[in-house]
Amino acid sequence: MHVILQKLILKFQFIKNNFLFGLLGIKNMGSNPHIYSPFRLVSPQNISIGNNFSSLGNLSLFSNNGKITIGDNVAINVNVLIAGSGAEIKIGNDVLIGPNVVIRSADHIFKEKNKKINVQGHKGDSILIGNDVWIGSNVVILKGVSIGDGSVIAAGSVVTKCIDSYTVVAGVPAKEISKRN
Repeated sequence: MHVILQKLILKFQFIKNNFLFGLLGIKNMGSNPHIYSPFRLVSPQNISIGNNFSSLGNLSLFSNNGKITIGDNVAINVNVLIAGSGAEIKIGNDVLIGPNVVIRSADHIFKEKNKKINVQGHKGDSILIGNDVWIGSNVVILKGVSIGDGSVIAAGSVVTKCIDSYTVVAGVPAKEISKRN
């Protein structure tokens, strides 16, 4: 009985979340999404999501003055932040994103030492993630990078520079450790 009740609760959560995404004004939502609570949206009119999208919960999509485009067959684990403040974040098809990942297209400006950082604003730049990319747990992807098709980003990496296709990277900052054959 407990298993049946648990399945019914998950099914209700799934239906409720998909309905709410439509109500919240997401620009484009593909078919067959699987989205679980909680989730947060800022500027949903600047967010497009492809077919067969899945999120296991605690997903935050903040497009602010930017744009977020997520391709088909993208699977996002729990506790992920995608913040496209002032720039575009484009995630290709067949991308896997592990838990606790942060993808952020803007940084605080902190150049003037006589001015508080919180009043100096932000500077943004695009992030492009290719097709068939695996982003491991606890990865941080910063502004101005592109990640080529078929790449693997090892858990705990901080991506600060562009990554060629079919490259495996790891570390802080992320560096090439091998190529995929």
